[in-house]
Amino acid sequence: ARQTLRQYLMNWTVVVVCVVAVFYPILFMGAVSTPIFDENVLHKTAKDVLALNLTMDKMVPEIASRLNKIYPGHIHDGPHEWIFNNAGGAMGAMTILHASISEYVIIFGLL
Repeated sequence: ARQTLRQYLMNWTVVVVCVVAVFYPILFMGAVSTPIFDENVLHKTAKDVLALNLTMDKMVPEIASRLNKIYPGHIHDGPHEWIFNNAGGAMGAMTILHASISEYVIIFGLL
């Protein structure tokens, strides 16, 4: 069956969009791959807040507040919605504090 010009152009448009969607982040990853967050700072913040023995509904805003002071403009500071997640066979809930193309900060646990 012979393709019409419209079908031909539509097929190539889909191919070009898919190629751009796959390779654009790879080509420009160098421009956005400089890490924002320091894993040692995140770890210390989490340990310090855990030591306060807060309930989960107070712990998450406390972590977000502390991280927002250290990384202003990069932390979602509320309200925190919990999303159910099944990753690697572990079922739990998570809330997202930061998400970008190169890194994310989430709190994962049970409610």
